[in-house]
Amino acid sequence: MILVGLEMVKDFKSIIYKMNTVSSLSIGKMAPLLQKRLPNHLEELKIIDCRINATLVSQLMKTLLENSQLRALSLVNIHHSPESFELVIRFINDNEFIKELDVSWSIVKPSLWLNFIEAVGQNRRLTDLNLAFN
Repeated sequence: MILVGLEMVKDFKSIIYKMNTVSSLSIGKMAPLLQKRLPNHLEELKIIDCRINATLVSQLMKTLLENSQLRALSLVNIHHSPESFELVIRFINDNEFIKELDVSWSIVKPSLWLNFIEAVGQNRRLTDLNLAFN
């Protein structure tokens, strides 16, 4: 419920959401901020050690794929489904603004990491990648 007031905030560049619960309502409240265009866009989203299920990660990634101009994305200690991790991979491939990605402490099927590494290898925009403890 802390994110309910976000629509009233106009000028900020970063959301760091740590050790909270992320719900469908939370993602719905973040969506307008995630889709803002330059120069009012959100540059950084960090979801760290939050309780969030793979369905909601997929919903978040679909929102980010629509119009996001994020420069930095952190999805730390997330339990991914194959679908949610494939959407992360698609985000790496499709987003032209992303420069920093943190997927440390992720729970992902080992077979999905190959596609991820291939996407990272082809991405010329990423400058920082955190894969710690995977």
